[in-house]
Amino acid sequence: MELARIADNHLAVIHASAGLAAIHAERGDLDTAEALATRALRLAEEHSLDGHWATAMARVVQGLALERRGLAERAAGEIERAAELSRQGVASVEIAYSLLSQAESQRLRGDADAAAELAAEARGVVQRCPDPGILTEMLARTEGRLRPAPQADAEGPRAGEELTARELEVLRLLPGQLSQRAIGEALYVSLNTIKTHVRGIYRKLEVETRDEAVERARELELI
Repeated sequence: MELARIADNHLAVIHASAGLAAIHAERGDLDTAEALATRALRLAEEHSLDGHWATAMARVVQGLALERRGLAERAAGEIERAAELSRQGVASVEIAYSLLSQAESQRLRGDADAAAELAAEARGVVQRCPDPGILTEMLARTEGRLRPAPQADAEGPRAGEELTARELEVLRLLPGQLSQRAIGEALYVSLNTIKTHVRGIYRKLEVETRDEAVERARELELI
């Protein structure tokens, strides 16, 4: 990015900054992510590039920051704009990232059907991507949240000990590489809350470790 800045390649700087913003957002560092996204979008506006698809990831991060402040409608509009712009480009990563973010936005607003359609579109893009990176985990996370919670049966947790809806959301993120702090960021709850949910999951599934919880959940078809 520094070479692009020295060469006054504004589009490359915008693209790189937006990508870094997305990476920081996925790591749970939304403050740094927002700062990078803001700089990218400001530079885009200064050079009449604010309608370029390279700004898509920066717009998604701006949307996530707005969601964190409780500005759901503005957030949804920013993420929708990101998805529109990403489709105008040729970069699969930007398209899939924007679509998955829009799917999450629609899910949070209660439109599960629209979220499912966007996730399905994103899946097609991810499958065509030669190196999807974090998109694979993002796709699994979004599809897991959209999947109806299975009914506990006689083989599952004891009567009265069924996993809560929030515990199921946390459980579906345990197979990935996300830390508990990152899971909290993804679900917009504190680290202490996630720790409480994880303890509840372990107790109800009668396991002691994360790997055991994942293995047991798969046996019960909870994930």
